[in-house]
Amino acid sequence: MSVINVEAVRGRPSTYGQYLVVHMHHSPVSSHHTTLAHYAGTAAMRLLIGAEPEHWRHAGTGGDQATKPDSYWHQPGGREWDVEFDRGTYKPGKVKDKLRASIVLSRPVVWGAPIDWRLLAVGRQAARLNAEVAAERQRHGLYVGGPVEVRLLMTYWHVGSEA
Repeated sequence: MSVINVEAVRGRPSTYGQYLVVHMHHSPVSSHHTTLAHYAGTAAMRLLIGAEPEHWRHAGTGGDQATKPDSYWHQPGGREWDVEFDRGTYKPGKVKDKLRASIVLSRPVVWGAPIDWRLLAVGRQAARLNAEVAAERQRHGLYVGGPVEVRLLMTYWHVGSEA
């Protein structure tokens, strides 16, 4: 058995609950432990950025899952951010596709991961994609705004879990 502890921030409960218990063998839970770990990481991101539940929505299951973010955060009085949690298991093509989709739509991104080298790689990839998209727009005579903001967030969502 593995316990994933998602701590509440300032006394607010997590969207997914404070504790997710994942039975690694003969499990009665309906989701695979990697899915639950991903949910826990996304919930931890919401808590880390201080997003209130009414300003947060899960992206759902429709549409293009390959490029859709995990969640959306509507910053009060401001922009809506694409939110992505990456446990470090995404293949490079998936990282590129998800970032590119947000950058093409000029949507800022908060990308969380529990691994520092992954965040560094995502930051470099975002800089390259911002430049590529700007060059494409310029070639086609389209408006070229500033680069899309990509915030990198070190996200530790568990202690002592193998998931």
